Amino acid sequence: MQESMYSCMYYASCLLTRLPICSSKEDTPSSTGDSRYEEATFPKIDRKERAEDRWRGVRAQAGGGMVMDGGSHWIRPLRMWMGEIDKIVGVTGRVLPEMEGETLAKAIFKFKSGQMATFECTMSYTPFAPDPWWRITGTTGEITIDELGIWLHTEDPRYTSQQPPHHHHPSEDHRGILMLDPPKGYPESFTPEMEDFYMAVCHGKSLAAPPEMAFGELAAAFAIYESVERQAWVAPQSI
Repeated sequence: MQESMYSCMYYASCLLTRLPICSSKEDTPSSTGDSRYEEATFPKIDRKERAEDRWRGVRAQAGGGMVMDGGSHWIRPLRMWMGEIDKIVGVTGRVLPEMEGETLAKAIFKFKSGQMATFECTMSYTPFAPDPWWRITGTTGEITIDELGIWLHTEDPRYTSQQPPHHHHPSEDHRGILMLDPPKGYPESFTPEMEDFYMAVCHGKSLAAPPEMAFGELAAAFAIYESVERQAWVAPQSI
């Protein structure tokens, strides 16, 4: 399960840029209506299995804790789906004493589009129950992403033939469930990136995500840290 987790989590963030997940068209299989709310949950990584990554526990080398280390993989899709972040409020904590940075964080993002998302990350030796890494809630359904793939949850009774993810239990009001895409594996997660690099180098095409875009994830991480210190909302653009 640990291997499948790493195989899927990066692929999902690349793949979802190609899915019309927030489409309001009723005839779109992946439609959830108008997007209203999102949750991004950083995977609960067992540090015992990654003890060789000593640099991650040193703030001067990692730049921070969980939020800075891997948070960009969760913050970037939120920006792509919801737009730029207007302001952030967050809290952090340290569960593992050997880690200098935070190993626990929870934040609320308010976007300039008026939409909202929560961002959560936890690192602990504790066994965790299954939880989707992303949950996109719309007016007519939800899309969830986990190690088993990308799933549509809808009231549409046409989508009832597939077995739901282990952590989802459809109710009578939400009977429809459809796998939009299965995990493709870790190597496949880099395919869109390599295609983009190839087109830029060999054909002069502009990069889909220029390097400057990465400042948005850094600003969001620093905004969380500043919010903890000030105990207030912080605008990433002010960082």
